[in-house]
Parts: sequence; C-alpha cells; structure tokens
Amino acid sequence: MQEASRLAENRYDDILRQVYNEWVSFALSNLSKRIHPEDVDRLVLTRRHWAIQGLTIIDASVSVLIHTEIQERCEALRDAIGALGGLAQRWHGLEWLVVPDTNVFCMHKVKFDRLDWTAFPSQPSTSGRVVIPMVVIDELDKKKHGGSHVAYRAAFTAARLNRLFGESDPRTAAPLLISEEDEEGEQRPRVAVEIKFDDLGHLRLPRNDEEILAQAVWLRDLSDQEVTLVTFDTGMAFRARSLGLRVVHLDRAAMIQEELRPKPPKTKGAPQK
Repeated sequence: MQEASRLAENRYDDILRQVYNEWVSFALSNLSKRIHPEDVDRLVLTRRHWAIQGLTIIDASVSVLIHTEIQERCEALRDAIGALGGLAQRWHGLEWLVVPDTNVFCMHKVKFDRLDWTAFPSQPSTSGRVVIPMVVIDELDKKKHGGSHVAYRAAFTAARLNRLFGESDPRTAAPLLISEEDEEGEQRPRVAVEIKFDDLGHLRLPRNDEEILAQAVWLRDLSDQEVTLVTFDTGMAFRARSLGLRVVHLDRAAMIQEELRPKPPKTKGAPQK
C-alpha cells in the first residue's frame, strides 16, 4: 500500500509539472506576440521557472514550488491585464494613430507643429493622435547639436515639445496649439500629441529603427486601432509593411529644400571664400 501511495504521488507530481510546462508554452505563444520580451520574462520565465526546469527529482516539495509559481504567475498576469486595460483606454474612441520616424521632424519642409497630421491616416478625421516613441525624443536630443539644418530642426522640435507639455504630466496628450487655414481657406483641425514612454527596465532593440517599429506594432496591437508609420526612409517603410503596419513613405517633394535650410552662423575669424 505504501509503495502504491508513493507511486501515485510521484505520478501526480510528474503530471503537475507537465501541466505547468504546457501552460508556460501556451502563455509564451500568446504573450510573445503582444508584449516586450522582458515583460514575458517577468510574467512567465521567472527565476523560479528555470529552477523548476533544472530539477531532476520530482517530489512533494517540488509540487509545492510549482503550485506557488502558478499562483503567483496568475496574480501577476491579472495585474498586467488591468494595467494594459488602463493603457488601452487612453486611445479608446480614437479613429487613428500616427507614429512618426525621427526624420519627419528633421527633414519635412513643414515644422511638426504646423504639419497637417490628419492627411496621413487612411480615413482622415480629427479623432486621432500623434504618438512619439521615447526613442525618437532621445534621437532628437542627440541630433540637436551643431550648425546643420538637421540639428536646427531637432533642437526646434525638442524645445517645442517641451513648451507643449510644460509643467503638466508628460504621460498625458497635449494639443498642438495651432489651427491655421489650409489651401482652401478652411481651418485645419487641432491634433493632440503624446509621448510613448519606455517602461522601467525596458531593454531597447539594438537599432533605433527596429525599436520605433516595435513600439508602433505594440501600439497597434494594444489599442486595436489603425497605426500609420510616417517616414522618409525606404528601408524603414519596407520593414514596417512587412509587420503589417500602414505606411506613408514621404518623397523628396515633402523634404525641406537645400536653399531653404537655415545656414549655420559664421564664426569670427573664419576664412572668406
């Protein structure tokens, strides 16, 4: 009887770990498409998970460990679902979202706060928002030094964004404070802009273009809204389309002309040509 009981307990322990591993596989297949890899590690592939995988002897103490892990993972997932639901509400009711590449701020002939962002979505309307990933802000900070037109535009954009948000919570959307007339004399609608911040501990992808694309895909999947990526770069446009994003690939006609670019200031004592 004791031997039979022991075999039954061992069988139960083996089945429990098998069920747990099946749950992990199911969670990975679903979560990996929707959240960042570091969030998958935090929610599923924890240190305790790897400790369980490394055990060769399965007994009652391991079953307790697995039960504890399952319970804590369920609580963490419930908290994450609540947090994601709150994020999704930020874009509830909007008809479109636009994610601009950094070069749009630096190379477009129209400064970003005068640009008609409603022209980029497939169905233009006033119910939309420009979402700027934090990696774009960091790129603007790096480009704003020097005398080139790119540096001038990057510095202008950074300063304008700083004024737009002022002392308010930068996690909320800020309206672009202009409403000028278009070519037909009609008032352009006012558009809101927001910054998509990185979560604490977020590890960015090696290339900034890949990080911008990852943020755009994340935004599309979470908001369940159309997301349009706007860029001057051909490679970026191809990669975005391969990920199922809608793309507006700007051409040279939209680029600031060389003769209109701000000239760098002359320094004293510079040789005359």
